Amino acid sequence: MTEESNQLMKFHGVYSQTTATCATSAEEKAKKSVHLHGPRPRPGRSLHDQQWLTLDALADSHGNGTLKITNRQAFQLHGILKGKLRPAVKEINRALLDTIAAAATSTGT
Repeated sequence: MTEESNQLMKFHGVYSQTTATCATSAEEKAKKSVHLHGPRPRPGRSLHDQQWLTLDALADSHGNGTLKITNRQAFQLHGILKGKLRPAVKEINRALLDTIAAAATSTGT
């Protein structure tokens, strides 16, 4: 993904991840590298119980089962493959949550 595309994704509240970060050598990274995405849904003023249940279900059905609360008043879903990203964001929006500007847009964050 180009840096420009990465910045655009961040503006829309989605950051990119890779499984290669755990590999020790460049060869292992090339073999194990899978590009994943992590949308950051955020509530308005408060999170309703059904919204929490939706995020919890999305973490299991579209990601790697991880749902984190951030210090930026958002949540992070982890390990979502490109093919599951669009349906996940649609579910987030259906739950009356959004991801716009929920990920930092400066380089290195």
